[in-house]
Amino acid sequence: MVESPIVETRDRPMEAEQLNLIANTLADLKNRSAEMRRYL
Repeated sequence: MVESPIVETRDRPMEAEQLNLIANTLADLKNRSAEMRRYL
């Protein structure tokens, strides 16, 4: 079974840059999904 690298991060704190990247990606996906709903 292949282990996800996400599981490994539970053992150590994430760096601020990683957290910011994830937060920005989620915000972008939220905006894109809202635009797609309006489009469809």
